Amino acid sequence: MAGPVHDALRRGRRVILHYAAGSPHSAAVRIALAEKGVAAEERRVDLARFAQHEPQFLALGTSGQVPVLEHDGQITVGSFAQMLALDEAHPAIALGGDEPVRAQVREWGAFVDREIAPHLAIVRWQALSGRVPASALAGIERLPPARRDLWREAAAGFSVERVARAAQALLAAGKRIGAALEETEWLAGAELTLADIAAYPHIAQFPALGLPVDHAVTGWLERMAERPSVRPLREQLFPLATMGPA
Repeated sequence: MAGPVHDALRRGRRVILHYAAGSPHSAAVRIALAEKGVAAEERRVDLARFAQHEPQFLALGTSGQVPVLEHDGQITVGSFAQMLALDEAHPAIALGGDEPVRAQVREWGAFVDREIAPHLAIVRWQALSGRVPASALAGIERLPPARRDLWREAAAGFSVERVARAAQALLAAGKRIGAALEETEWLAGAELTLADIAAYPHIAQFPALGLPVDHAVTGWLERMAERPSVRPLREQLFPLATMGPA
């Protein structure tokens, strides 16, 4: 049975996306919206000014993370959950795949959130010499404990060992993606799916951070970059020092 989030989307009610440039999760949802032809009002959150920690943004129930999908008073957090909701509500252009592809798509979505995004945030922070200004410290204290502790660790500086572990995890993730792309054109088979959309904005930051990718991944990045849904966003895929998802 469809929930209120999906019902609101189906009825064509107002869709608002709170997003941030430089946020791979935000980019993924924006790409999915464009692929599906769903119009959304976009509200930019300035991560450089730590706007994601301001009371008015936290009031959305976000834990200080972007993107946030808002529709008819319903809030969805978590970029992959947002994309699944959009896919169910707008099935004309299906990106979630049919079984057994659907299961693979969901596995890739979980893989990105577990094995890529958190490690990328640490490597990115270190590579870009991330800093928390004094003016942002109060905002960090407003966050839920897990997010607050992560930001405190970032402000103090990640240990060499923590950064090294994160980099190794990313290299392993890149190899897994490369192995999959040696077998098929897209991550979950012969067609573009939410698996590719979820992974692409993260992997697109690897070269700028000195993380190598193999020829299969390079070809996939090039195919993604040329899609009409991605072209307008390419200049917003730059690495940004923040603890993702934002």
